[in-house]
Amino acid sequence: MANLPRLGALAAALLFASAVPAQTTQASVLADVNARPSAGFLGSNPYHGRYINHYAEQRFLKLGGKAYFRAYTQKAGWELWESGGNAKSTRMVSDIRPGGGGSYPNYLTIAGGKLFFAANNGSKGVELWVKDSSGVRLVKDLYPGASSSGVAYIAALGNKVVFYAYQPATGYELFISDGTAAGTQLLKDIYTGRSSSYPAYMRTDLSGKRVYFRARDNKNGYELWVSDGTASGTRMVKDLRPGTGVGANPYRFVPAGNKMFFVANDGKTGEEIYVSDGTAVGTKMLKDVWPGSSSGSYLYYSVALGNKLLFRGYQPGRGYEAWVSDGTTAGTKLLKDVYPGASSGYFNYPESIGGKVYFQANDGKRGYEIWESDGTTAGTKLFMDTYRGSSSGSPRNLIRTSTGKWYCLAYQLYSGAELVELDPVNKLTHVVMDIRGGDGSSSPAYMTEVLPGKLIFAASEPVMGRELWFTDGTFLGTSGLDINKPVGKPTSTEPSYAYYASRFGTGLVFQANDGWHGYEPWISDTTSKGTHLLQDVQPGIDGLSGAYGQELGGRYFFRGFTDTHGYELWVSDGTPGGTKLFMDLYGGDVSGNPSYLQRIGDKIWFSASSGPDGRGGAEPWVTDGTIAGTRRVSDVRVGTSSSSPRYFAGEGGRVLFRAYDGATSKDHGYELWISDGTAKGTKLLKDIRKGPLSSYPSYMTAYKGKVLFRAYTPATGYELWISDYTTAGTKLLKEIAPGTTNSYPSYLQVFKDKVYFRAYQPGRGYEIWESDGTTAGTRLSLDIAPGGSNSYPSYLTRVGKRYLYFSAYTGSKGYELWRTDGTIGNTKRVSDIYSGGSSASPSNQDGDRLSMVVARGKVFFRATSPVTGTEMYGYPNGATATPIQLGCSSSRLTASADPLLGTTTTLSLSHKIPGAVSTFLLLGGPGKTPIRVAGACASYLDFGGSIFLLAASSKQSFALPLPIPNAKSMIGSTLVVQAWQLTPAFPKAGGLQLSNAVELSPGN
Repeated sequence: MANLPRLGALAAALLFASAVPAQTTQASVLADVNARPSAGFLGSNPYHGRYINHYAEQRFLKLGGKAYFRAYTQKAGWELWESGGNAKSTRMVSDIRPGGGGSYPNYLTIAGGKLFFAANNGSKGVELWVKDSSGVRLVKDLYPGASSSGVAYIAALGNKVVFYAYQPATGYELFISDGTAAGTQLLKDIYTGRSSSYPAYMRTDLSGKRVYFRARDNKNGYELWVSDGTASGTRMVKDLRPGTGVGANPYRFVPAGNKMFFVANDGKTGEEIYVSDGTAVGTKMLKDVWPGSSSGSYLYYSVALGNKLLFRGYQPGRGYEAWVSDGTTAGTKLLKDVYPGASSGYFNYPESIGGKVYFQANDGKRGYEIWESDGTTAGTKLFMDTYRGSSSGSPRNLIRTSTGKWYCLAYQLYSGAELVELDPVNKLTHVVMDIRGGDGSSSPAYMTEVLPGKLIFAASEPVMGRELWFTDGTFLGTSGLDINKPVGKPTSTEPSYAYYASRFGTGLVFQANDGWHGYEPWISDTTSKGTHLLQDVQPGIDGLSGAYGQELGGRYFFRGFTDTHGYELWVSDGTPGGTKLFMDLYGGDVSGNPSYLQRIGDKIWFSASSGPDGRGGAEPWVTDGTIAGTRRVSDVRVGTSSSSPRYFAGEGGRVLFRAYDGATSKDHGYELWISDGTAKGTKLLKDIRKGPLSSYPSYMTAYKGKVLFRAYTPATGYELWISDYTTAGTKLLKEIAPGTTNSYPSYLQVFKDKVYFRAYQPGRGYEIWESDGTTAGTRLSLDIAPGGSNSYPSYLTRVGKRYLYFSAYTGSKGYELWRTDGTIGNTKRVSDIYSGGSSASPSNQDGDRLSMVVARGKVFFRATSPVTGTEMYGYPNGATATPIQLGCSSSRLTASADPLLGTTTTLSLSHKIPGAVSTFLLLGGPGKTPIRVAGACASYLDFGGSIFLLAASSKQSFALPLPIPNAKSMIGSTLVVQAWQLTPAFPKAGGLQLSNAVELSPGN
């Protein structure tokens, strides 16, 4: 081993070079991610307020030359609004519920020249309301008093409406109204007595004389019903799934010609396409699009074209494509395989315009663009490529005005998703106005022509928020209306609700909402300046991405959401361009929903559902960071139901987790399972609570070749258990609360060679306990609130070698940040973020890992203050040594002690690599994001700065003292140590392997 001269001086030089601004000794906000004005200042968020049976209905409702919608103001809350297409004609129709509460008008429906809707005036509950020439009024209080009849699913039937409502004598049944109190009554008590038929998904046919819906009666499950507005004419059409069970559950009703198309499930074919003419003989399944019990018909994306229906269907080998049906079995077929082969072309956001259907699809060459169809294969073709090349314009909300102009939402270079005018003749696009500015998206929606050639729509921009906009297609003729004008001066900022934080490289990634993009992944190098949106996965304000993240091989895997794919597995290298969909586990817009991601060894375990491959519900999955190595481990609960696995923990190729195999006499409920990563090696480890009832094992934590966890039995309640990965070695560790009283052990964390956790004991309350894995060594550790009071310690987190951080409660300060070295004398509250008796509630959750995040000498957590709202905060620990990931070799690099100023920490490297090894121990500043060096290997050093060779060795293990200079200027700096190794026995990447890294943050 060769040490470079003056090692301490070199380390000091590097520390000075990598220094960041000096840390304070108080918790501080990482970044005020959502600096928008608070609650009442966020825009009116205009919404169509209708029951949407399928996508093509998403427009504002028009009556008498005006559009009607629901909007929010700070002064009135959610109320009914109208607009004639300009600012002057836009007004609140009525303040039904005076004050800021709002009446929440919903299910807007036009019948007989009247506007019917459900609303709550605050004293009558949710009831039926109407707007006619005389104004806005309550039609009838069907459930007198403050209780709600729960009016919903309003549908027009001639000049009347039918709807779902509740009365104590009948339950939820079918009602009818002509807009008068006398003419509003129970139409039919379908499920006689007080039980409910729950009529739902009402849909009027094109004749306007019949309404189709789903309901159940005293004999049948949920089946197809029809009504002509009379009691005798309200009847079940056909028992599609005979028996008294759940029934065929028809929904997604879409009229075309003289027929009603819908989705139903007969228990054999899955959800498929059906048709009805209102008679039993004329009601049938048209085609088992995906043969077998899997579902192949998705009528949310469907639209009528004359007497035909175009819809999205799925078949193995073809994926999701455009289908067509004329109401016959022979005429129900694939319309066009837009993306040939097993890949999906999809059939998204269809609109029927001028005798053709326009929809979004992907042919694999031009991305998601606009296609058109006349209902024939030959007539189904690309209409417009709104974003030239292979990139997607992702157009939707297509509309053609009465003056012949075409508009839609589409992505354009440098402008995000904005209102775009189309020129189909010359195949050109033009952004009407970049409302949001820059590459952000205003996400225009609900485009509706109210005046000839003029549209109203909802869109978002930084000053007003999401508001109502008007356009005549010109820049000067496009303007927004600030319906929700601020009342008074904002006194606080809106919370971003930063959460789901996880370590990535030498920084962190977390989910947050800045008020413009929805909940999306944010990345931080632990400085405010270096904290920014990673990617707007779902453009617009409806983002739902960034949860359940874990790093593997220098990349960050997380759950992301888009309308096109639902919740699926995404991956990022820390850059916007390198953040993308990793795998669509389920296929289509149905979510695989990867959850509870947990890094164990060189793999990530998680729960997910798979769809088109026919493998069922949520089951255990694993990935090694490659597509080929991403697979479902086992179908624990055989079939389409979910075993709902979670709480993955283990080591040495063995993983324990909780799963549910059912509740029949042959099943075991939620119990403890074990897996070696293969289907054959996945099995029930122990049925802790014998029989089909559950022990609910949770909070699994690996410790010294064993796993500690919480489980329930009727005799002991929820107590602490331990497992050595064998059935015989899985047993109750200690009954902390004697008898059937629950101790509820939780927030398990390994610290100073023990496991610390929260538990309850009568006379002591909820306090911190510790365990060395033995019954005798499991005992109360810290009684923070003596005398039976509760400190409720939670989110226990090990930071460096010396401290355990957690959230704890005291009556005078609420929930705040605490720290301990394991002794009661050095256990104290370290920060009062929300001063007074209010709580900052420090916390973090990413799946089942209920702990805070440590990076660059700080502990990061979500907290609330009156100044910033709920944001990500950091607290400086002082000297901290933190291991980063596990590397891609079997070597392990450790630091013997936290790098206290003026002391020496020893860097130890242990090898378990066969053959000759050449090791180079490198020291440098922290890189902003991991650098993938060799396959799954990742370096955490900043190669744009100085890199020092600390040691070179061919030994299997060695230790190197690293002096830390006694220089206060180093406080707040960070350096990284990592071993690079060459071995002929490792053929990949020329024999290069990297150990894990160790992050050193010098301090006191």
